[in-house]
Amino acid sequence: MNELKIENLKENIDSQDVNEQSNQKTKLIVGVIGPPVLMLVMFLIYQLFGLIFGREFGWYLGLFVYWMLCGLLFSTWLIGIKKIKKISSPQRLKLKIIPFILIPILITFIGKFFSGVAEYKTTNLVTTILLVITAFGNGIFEEILWRGAYMELYPNKNFMRIIYSTFWYSVFHFASGSLSSNSNILGLVIGAVFFGIYLSLLAKWTNTIWWGILCHVLGALVVIA
Repeated sequence: MNELKIENLKENIDSQDVNEQSNQKTKLIVGVIGPPVLMLVMFLIYQLFGLIFGREFGWYLGLFVYWMLCGLLFSTWLIGIKKIKKISSPQRLKLKIIPFILIPILITFIGKFFSGVAEYKTTNLVTTILLVITAFGNGIFEEILWRGAYMELYPNKNFMRIIYSTFWYSVFHFASGSLSSNSNILGLVIGAVFFGIYLSLLAKWTNTIWWGILCHVLGALVVIA
């Protein structure tokens, strides 16, 4: 009887291992085909919201859907909420990390005042508040997806976790940019390429997305200041 129980237990464990491996392979495949599908879905959502609510309000609503659908739900399905909490948990500030936080913020500052690429209209208090919320939303949810999820899903594949994720992170700016008040969409996309690669390398070096979130939020706040 005991031998039969042990045998059944081994079979159950083997079955679970097979299921986990199958699920992981599925997630690896979805990690590749998911971004272009979600890009198309988000572009259509932005256009629909723009028609129904107008360009400005449609843009904010589209960003909210982007955060929830891509940044939260898709990321959670790929790596799970526990891993998201682990890689995004606050870290103790160390002296050696400060320059790497300041560099992208300084570049953003220069871009805002000298190139005009990063420029948004803060016409009133409500718009300013919405843009501040946008800065935090993009900083948190984009880092969770494009740096965090891909860092965990493809830990040993630099192409996927750095190049592929950055490519789609940048391309997604075309969807939101179709309704944005910023007319220089191409400039935003090009800037996102360099920013995305930088934050991906930062995440790889520190094994956390916390500093990327901080850079992203602070950089966005500089843009709307």
